[in-house]
Amino acid sequence: MRLTIALLLVNAVVIGALVWDSRHSTWQNNKDGRQRGVAEVSEILHRSLKLTDAQAQQLIVIRADFFKKERELSSSIRAKRDSMNENMFSDKIDTLRLTALAKEIADNEYQMELFRIAQARQLQMIFTPEQLRQLNQVVTDIRDYFQPIPEKK
Repeated sequence: MRLTIALLLVNAVVIGALVWDSRHSTWQNNKDGRQRGVAEVSEILHRSLKLTDAQAQQLIVIRADFFKKERELSSSIRAKRDSMNENMFSDKIDTLRLTALAKEIADNEYQMELFRIAQARQLQMIFTPEQLRQLNQVVTDIRDYFQPIPEKK
């Protein structure tokens, strides 16, 4: 019974986080009406790090490969979470199946982080030492740029 309650609480938190994320999505419009998104990151890096055309092209290929893998894993994670939700709110809860799904989700999240590490290694191979020094500040600036736009009250 305690496990069921704990799983219900975890699910409620996850659903709450998803709802919050959907309402505070970083894919909002800029003040000039352009949609903020992934393509802008490449432009920002190209400009800020003074990438050569060859570096910019390599960056696009590396990021496209990463996002393809990320989409596949994200889709799998969503499907597994949907299965968990169906199971948790069914008449008969299969605790073993829920535990297995939770492990699979965690494994996919871990794989996602490994993809991020691999992407970082690839980027390190195409950037010069000076560009690598600038990258940390640029990444911080990009992160701040994509923060949700506060709602006016």
